[in-house]
Amino acid sequence: MPGQHVYRNTHIDNIKGLLILLAVLGHVVEPLTGPQPYLYKFYAFIYIFHMPAFLFLSGYLSKGGEHFNPGKITVQLIVPFIVFNSIYELAFYIQNDEVSNYVKGIAPNWILWFLASLIFMRMISPAIMKLKYPVLFTVIIAITASAFSYNGFMLNASRTFVFMPFYIAGCVLYKKTQGNQSFTAPPASLLMAMPFLIFCYVIADRLNLVALYGSIPLAATGMSLSDIISTRLLYFVLTALAIASVCVVASGFSWLRCFGKQSLYIYLWHGLVVKYLIWPHLTFVSSHIIAQVLTFILLALSLTLLLSRDVVAHFTQKLLLPVVRLLRKKTA
Repeated sequence: MPGQHVYRNTHIDNIKGLLILLAVLGHVVEPLTGPQPYLYKFYAFIYIFHMPAFLFLSGYLSKGGEHFNPGKITVQLIVPFIVFNSIYELAFYIQNDEVSNYVKGIAPNWILWFLASLIFMRMISPAIMKLKYPVLFTVIIAITASAFSYNGFMLNASRTFVFMPFYIAGCVLYKKTQGNQSFTAPPASLLMAMPFLIFCYVIADRLNLVALYGSIPLAATGMSLSDIISTRLLYFVLTALAIASVCVVASGFSWLRCFGKQSLYIYLWHGLVVKYLIWPHLTFVSSHIIAQVLTFILLALSLTLLLSRDVVAHFTQKLLLPVVRLLRKKTA
């Protein structure tokens, strides 16, 4: 994802590689999570940590989030968001002959909510990082945002507020370690990380998926204020521990490094392939569970590997370049 050091921490690339592979796999199986309980369980499991983990790493890679650089934010985030939100909307219009509900609701298209939230977080983090307790402040904001009923989809407001503590936590970690966090752990830590992730998987289908999604304020579901506060706090702790566990487990997965290095391009393109090329053919997948699992894993691995190729990165950069030049010319 956006926000890279000149010096690359390969352990972070390993972690990002696992996260983006899980994101692709989760989107591949998404339409079948209703009729297939085992897929719902997996889907809920990855939603405990995968996007909050990306935001946490993005916060860390923003070098503490203390400096506002309009040029970098424009090139790294705003231009990709504008271009790909337009592409996703165009694809929907071509297929359906009407604009999407995202446009009607003034919201980013589907998976592009992440970029929209990240833009806001990158812009506001310098002010938040001046506070004595920035993570605590964003946790309070997240709980407050969950306690009122409003249209959380509009401008991606709900997810931005709910997930901001993880981004700011990454900023704080960078500041405290001066960017020297290794993201490695002794082998003994696996004895805690693996059982905890197994525990998360076991309980995943009993968790509140609305709370994990973060796209709808919990107050809109009729939840009481005390339940909102306790749910948010409990899920923040659960997600934070899951992120730590994933970092421990995945930091040594060097075979996923190529995915992590190109995670931005995989993220930008995979939604189009999944929605318009894979989903229409899922009805042809075998009803046998083992065959389903193997098919989904093969699809996700193949797509992630394909989109991690340098040619995809180069093509994307050339696609974005005219918009970058246009914006630079207008601001010059």
